Amino acid sequence: VGVPKDKQEVFHIETQVVSKRRERHHVPVITPVKFDRNRKDFKGCFDQLAPATGLVMCGEMGFPWDGFSSVVVPKGDHAMFPLDGPFKASFHIEKEDASLKNYHFHALLSDKGAHGKAFEMTFDTPGSKIDRTLQLVLEGELKPEKYVRMSLKTPWKKFALEGAVIQNEKEQSLSGKYMSDGDEYKAKVGLLLKSSSGNKKVYSPSLELVYPEKKGRLPPKQKKPASKGITLE
Repeated sequence: VGVPKDKQEVFHIETQVVSKRRERHHVPVITPVKFDRNRKDFKGCFDQLAPATGLVMCGEMGFPWDGFSSVVVPKGDHAMFPLDGPFKASFHIEKEDASLKNYHFHALLSDKGAHGKAFEMTFDTPGSKIDRTLQLVLEGELKPEKYVRMSLKTPWKKFALEGAVIQNEKEQSLSGKYMSDGDEYKAKVGLLLKSSSGNKKVYSPSLELVYPEKKGRLPPKQKKPASKGITLE
């Protein structure tokens, strides 16, 4: 997708009240009408999205203003809008990054094995001097284990979320994982098979927490399965 010019005007609206006088055998004379009224003028740019888009959006607006009530009921001998004075409004886009030439969007939905799906969406500005790559990946599967995974990669931050349901003969549990800029956090809760005899199975509750060691914080801890068991027959 192509990008705007260095400065692309989106729209420009301007009104003016004039008087026209024509004398016989003379060219008409057009004179702007002067207004002795209060005005409101606004001008500004929105650059919060510039790191991702390379674009800055700017707008300008000016109009007569004697308070909101004057819009409905003119004061004194003032005329009603749009005859109460000049009005202008404009909006334009400026390209902040001169090396920006185009945008690239990519979206793909695919199968992941026989029981899973994967979705990937990428936004990039190839050829630009600034890395603006944004990549979102969603994955999920129902067999042999149920899980869902999401990862987001940006020039400023990278993180991933993962959740899984584990159901087999030895374990019934839920787990979650969060990874951000090299740090990894894990949590897992469920039941672990302690013993089995015929139709009788004994499970132990299990809770596991893992987090990165930071300065001024206690080292990572993992809670072991409780000694008490839960019997299922």
